[in-house]
Amino acid sequence: MGSALQGTYTKKDGSTLKKIDANSDGACGFNYLLGRPQNLKFFESPIDLLSYLSIYHKRREKIGDTWFICLHGLKTTVVQNYFKLAQLKLTKEAQKQKLQANKLQEYVIRNFKSVAVCVDNDVSGLAFASKIQAVCQLFPTLNYELEIPKIPDMMKNQGIEKWDWNSELVFRVTRLSLKNQEYAQPEFVEYQDWNTANLNQQMSMSL
Repeated sequence: MGSALQGTYTKKDGSTLKKIDANSDGACGFNYLLGRPQNLKFFESPIDLLSYLSIYHKRREKIGDTWFICLHGLKTTVVQNYFKLAQLKLTKEAQKQKLQANKLQEYVIRNFKSVAVCVDNDVSGLAFASKIQAVCQLFPTLNYELEIPKIPDMMKNQGIEKWDWNSELVFRVTRLSLKNQEYAQPEFVEYQDWNTANLNQQMSMSL
């Protein structure tokens, strides 16, 4: 269907390169289907999608039977397309079970369970989530979820107003790394001071 580029170099404004390659189908973003398409989760970029999976990969109850879909921005056309694709796959499941024609729609409705909007925690992301919530209301049995990462208080205090799933992953990994360092060397500052004092003592003795 196409491909996308994700840069790793951070620009001065804090952004990175995000680009959809030429001739890619704009309605079919980067996606990963785990099990059956009973639940749909939508992300703004491939790196956010992969970051979410990195965080929750051990929690089968949270990510099982889920289609993870990248919007490559905030595109309602992608959402609409995957609504259709998910229902089409579920219809084919029902047909394989040789259900009667009048039971096909019932099967799809029963198995198409939820839609989660996992976009960035910012003004545009929240506005987009409201649009998708309105679409989901057209499906009475469909559960709608707003699943955005919360901005940590310590980052809010630093003036951070936008947060995405890659920010959340980096934050968690960084905190875990710092925690491990503290555990291995709980008094790092004092350790440095001791080295400095010890070095001064040796220099005095050598003189």
